[in-house]
Amino acid sequence: MTQLATIKRVFREDHLNPRLYAHLCDRLANVAGEPQIFGSIMGPGDTPGSAKLYWPLIDNMAAANQRRVQIGLPSIESDLELFRQGADIGPYMTPIVKGEDWSMAYVYGTP
Repeated sequence: MTQLATIKRVFREDHLNPRLYAHLCDRLANVAGEPQIFGSIMGPGDTPGSAKLYWPLIDNMAAANQRRVQIGLPSIESDLELFRQGADIGPYMTPIVKGEDWSMAYVYGTP
């Protein structure tokens, strides 16, 4: 069984939250030199007020957003907007808004 197949099985058994699942799938693709599936590898852009995907998508944003909805994540654009507004990169590339209280429960919970 491949690493990705194992991760999918563990996610389906409800042992991984959506953010961690998406990040693991995308990071495995990244390490293999392949495009990301869920668009979780993102963060602030090169200039203030900008944000970007740090690795290309396997297809397009609409298709990636459909996959994100299926696993319980907000749209790519929604996360990018948080980074444009100054969010920091948190665990599993989660946008963490400066000045707001957050905990690992926020990261591990579903939006």
